[in-house]
Amino acid sequence: MLSPIVLKDNDDMEVAFYGIPYNDPELVRHFYKVPATTHDDAHKHLTALVREHHLAQSSSGRKAVVVSHCFIDGAIDSESERPLSIGGSDRVSHEHFKDFDYVALGHLHQPQKKGEEYIRYSGSLMKYSFSEQHQKKGMTLVEIDQQGFQSATHIPLEAPHQMRIVEGELEGIVAQGATDPRNQDYLLVRLMDKHAILDPMDKLRKAYPNVLHLEKPGMLIGAEQEMGKARLARGEIDMFKDFFLEAKQEPLNEAQSVAIESIINELTLQQRKQ
Repeated sequence: MLSPIVLKDNDDMEVAFYGIPYNDPELVRHFYKVPATTHDDAHKHLTALVREHHLAQSSSGRKAVVVSHCFIDGAIDSESERPLSIGGSDRVSHEHFKDFDYVALGHLHQPQKKGEEYIRYSGSLMKYSFSEQHQKKGMTLVEIDQQGFQSATHIPLEAPHQMRIVEGELEGIVAQGATDPRNQDYLLVRLMDKHAILDPMDKLRKAYPNVLHLEKPGMLIGAEQEMGKARLARGEIDMFKDFFLEAKQEPLNEAQSVAIESIINELTLQQRKQ
């Protein structure tokens, strides 16, 4: 981390690239003997070390680029990234990176900046889940000169096959696929038909060969209401047996069944007398 890769341009301007890999707070706390309990604590300490090292070399006019794997607080995530922790303790403030000429971040798949123009995620080169269907994938061209950061330009990259979500009834989707110039895309299909369909995936793949996932929300319309009514129509004893099975992961034994039936019957009788 404190042994940067230094590149020099035709004008002898030096740019030092410092790498800060993913680090658990526990690892930073153990290795550096500092009270780091969150990812923010860890990165605050690590960026301070890099900053001190760079300032010691500043007499040469050297520029500093930090390459880091972390989750900047407030940045936009998607379903594809693996959570670094739970409860938000993985979030890192962009303030720790403000003293560098450019910060190239990794972990989040959507291209974006956070806090400053020069603190950026380039994003992943490809789409890794359907939650990324509208993300503009690409790479970032960064310009740095003797004054420091000047610009960052997103250069789009277009994959041969996109990931898309297609929604509608089977007949319409199949008809659409017959003339769709992008029928080779990777699809999640949401069927809105309310009736059962025999082998819908086979029918869909004749129009869209690369259907990866199929959902049938149409068949659930009204179903939850009917299921709720059915549950309410059941007796208290049956509902308690279901609750006990879910809570204890085992059914009531004979003695327990007799006891609960006796209690419920007694309560029912008392209620009728009132």
